[in-house]
This record gives sequence, structure tokens and C-alpha cells, in this order.
Amino acid sequence: TIASYALRQAAFSRDICVEAIGNVLAGRLETIDPGLPSKQWYHPTIWFYLWIGLTKRVW
Repeated sequence: TIASYALRQAAFSRDICVEAIGNVLAGRLETIDPGLPSKQWYHPTIWFYLWIGLTKRVW
């Protein structure tokens, strides 16, 4: 469900996070330049969902 999705992602990312911390502590930190613009994304708020639902006549 949507309530447990973040916990599921955290559980599945555990191994790669442990590996990354091990690499940092061993001095093997690598950076990667994907050549793409950087963007930060946030989940829509409940107010945004309500606004769209009401103004776009979803309900």
C-alpha cells in the first residue's frame, strides 16, 4: 500500500546503503556525472490532490 511503500523502499535499499558506507569509510568514494540536469522532486501534498480532484471535476 501507499502507507508501506517508503518502508519497502528502505528495506530493499539496505544492502546498497551498507555497501556505500563501506566504500566511503575505505576511501573508495566515486562520483558519477550523468550529464543530465539535476531536479529535486517531492510527492504532491494532500491539498494538491484535493485541489486537482475538485477543480478538474474528478469527484
